[in-house]
Amino acid sequence: MLYGTTNFDYQIYETTFNAGDVIFLYTDGLAEALNKKRELFTQKRIVKALNKIDTTNPETILSKINKDVAEFSGGALQND
Repeated sequence: MLYGTTNFDYQIYETTFNAGDVIFLYTDGLAEALNKKRELFTQKRIVKALNKIDTTNPETILSKINKDVAEFSGGALQND
């Protein structure tokens, strides 16, 4: 059984990855992390945080992103 609708617009993109390239996938919960002022972490902050990382090691990338989000949120209760 098919749920939902098939009446939506979408685009197909293609890209080529080279040796050493990294892809970072995340859910909206990351961009929607809140601080105590109820401000969102945002996609812009994700990109800024990723651009500061100088490694392709997945564990290090996740650790650094988690640290940035934790510092931003300052212990604020999250919805996601």
